[in-house]
Amino acid sequence: MQNWCVDPQGTTAERMILQLAGMCNGASTWDGAGFSKLDTAFGHSLAERAQQGRAWTEKQAVGALKLINKYRRQIGGEAVIRTWMERPVFAMMPLTDAERKQKAAGLRKVTSEDKTAVFTFPYDAGLVAALKGIRGEHKGQKYWSSWDGAHKRWSVPVNESSIQQIMTLARDYEFEIEERFETYYSRVMAKLESVQGAAEESRVVTTLGYEQAVAVNDGMITITHKDASVLAEFQEALAKL
Repeated sequence: MQNWCVDPQGTTAERMILQLAGMCNGASTWDGAGFSKLDTAFGHSLAERAQQGRAWTEKQAVGALKLINKYRRQIGGEAVIRTWMERPVFAMMPLTDAERKQKAAGLRKVTSEDKTAVFTFPYDAGLVAALKGIRGEHKGQKYWSSWDGAHKRWSVPVNESSIQQIMTLARDYEFEIEERFETYYSRVMAKLESVQGAAEESRVVTTLGYEQAVAVNDGMITITHKDASVLAEFQEALAKL
């Protein structure tokens, strides 16, 4: 990006993301400290990469800037971040798509096969451990990564929950990613962000001072509140999406 610059000694995007990750407790609600549940996985993956001294990709950098703007009140305030965003500073210049693909070419690929993401790569103990960590539940059905010894590859079922883990791992480990995963991931995240936004803007959250009343998991939102009128207001906010 033309207005991006590098200054390892300055107030960098990496430092701000690390600051947010340091505050974060992985909460399922927005409590005003660190990332909310929706942003925890991505925010921490950015922080871990920065801590390892690895440059972000351009897409990761764009995502980081969105998080910095979203949590600006925690890391300097409106005026400071608005000025900083005019010329974002990075510790290392983010990798272009071409640079990322050249680095990953022929080595690490994630491709689609039916409703499954297939990972192929030369053996890497850290990467294998990360893949083993992909597991969860979607619409009452558990899913997990599995090893195919015959074809020497790992696979993960693709759904609205697993796509977030698939994309985080693929980007962190610089896989060459089939375009359909990028498209699906963008669609899923847009859907989740709109739901989270409706929750945050409604009195379900604000009247409780961001206490544990709203939780978003696997695209499903759970509300706890004794006042029926507050829940009705939230339903109305959702209906406007």
